[in-house]
Amino acid sequence: QNVLSEGFCSISHRSKKYEVVHQAAVENLRTLLKIPANFHVFFLSSATEAWDRVFDNLVEQHSFHFVNGAFSKRFYETGIELGRKSVCREALLGKGFDNIEQTVISANTEVICLTHNETATGVFLPNSDITAVRNANTDKLIVIDAVSSLPYGNINFNDVDSVLFSVQKGFGLPAGLGVWIVNDRCIAK
Repeated sequence: QNVLSEGFCSISHRSKKYEVVHQAAVENLRTLLKIPANFHVFFLSSATEAWDRVFDNLVEQHSFHFVNGAFSKRFYETGIELGRKSVCREALLGKGFDNIEQTVISANTEVICLTHNETATGVFLPNSDITAVRNANTDKLIVIDAVSSLPYGNINFNDVDSVLFSVQKGFGLPAGLGVWIVNDRCIAK
């Protein structure tokens, strides 16, 4: 209601008014999701755009994907469509990954992509699995698609380098806003 009455929809993204709203959004996300100081928050048009940005900015050639449903499969296919040498380990429909830490991931893999909660099947990836993947692959960037788990899926940011989501699911907001959270390792890449 205040958005329309205050003319917010037509303010410039370069204005002081926008800067205040932007900073408040970042600070509130940091508090809500317990985002550490070495992570940066970017706003995009969608989580699908964030997938593209992952490949544009973090993957020169090789990505590895844990696929356990339609959305994680689409993330994997996006890499192939963008000319990357993406490979995957695929779980049976509706199932998680047994012995995830034993997954053989090529040494030339730059980024490992996981889906925290697979929208299509409802399979939730336990944080212990994310920790196991991190411990087995300390030299690789780990990206978590958390579209259907945040703000409820308590992600340990020490185990990941990037988290992406859109706001229309768990946040219950209108579609058209994606959030891409990246740490300093991603910025350096």
